[in-house]
Amino acid sequence: MTASYGSIRLVTNLQYVWFWPNGGHRDGIWGDDNSRGVDRFARTSRRVTERYSEGLQQHQIPAARMAIQMHAFRARQPTSDVIVNVARKPFEGNESVRVDVPEIVADLAAPQRALLVLDVVTAAMNTIADLRGRSSSPFESARQHAIDHHLSFEIAGPWKSNRKRDLRARPIVRLTDEGFGEKAFEIADRDTGATLGFTEAETSPVNSAPRFNRDIREWRWSDAATIECPDGWQMRIGSGWGNLTHFDASDLREWTPVYEEVPQRAPLEVIVRYM
Repeated sequence: MTASYGSIRLVTNLQYVWFWPNGGHRDGIWGDDNSRGVDRFARTSRRVTERYSEGLQQHQIPAARMAIQMHAFRARQPTSDVIVNVARKPFEGNESVRVDVPEIVADLAAPQRALLVLDVVTAAMNTIADLRGRSSSPFESARQHAIDHHLSFEIAGPWKSNRKRDLRARPIVRLTDEGFGEKAFEIADRDTGATLGFTEAETSPVNSAPRFNRDIREWRWSDAATIECPDGWQMRIGSGWGNLTHFDASDLREWTPVYEEVPQRAPLEVIVRYM
């Protein structure tokens, strides 16, 4: 069933909010303007917007498109404020947001920067809601969801048993402040379900919902104690796996997530302007 708001046809539900750039070279600066502030803002945004989007999906928010893309750029003028530019009259179904990021963002502590990202998302979404005459409560709920999860994000894949039928495993990807994932496999006793430990974690480029949905399903036991999956850093064409990465299920360790305390407020002001 479709609905409309003015001349805009609402054919789906809003499920995803993200910033461009959402990736880049592992050891280089993300974005096109060689900005340290944009680089650090974009990297931190990966874990924040993935968790915020998870909160959005708990609501039925009619929309013309499933996602709102926001663009982060170097601030045009020297400033310590973050400017959120929202299109007052966007093309139908294309909400437009440009964020001007000052270089000082690169020097913030990771928890402060994460909360700043969330403040930017909140300001943009609440402004869009106001322009459209809608309630901001779903967006405030998504914000609280992100805070309740410490502005962090992880996702787990399905369990699979090994050939001996004595162990089972599942992949887990946790996003870091570097904007990439840390990937490991949780190993459990197949009969009791008790966790035995985790394989050694490796850095993975998997850092967004589309990549998660593919990556957490593409793996297999190659023998009773070895897991293999496609090398995430390679270019892939079609359904072939190409080069493989291996995880040793006989060499286990603890892998406890470390949650940072969310600050009471971000150190920089977020100012909304209209384009």
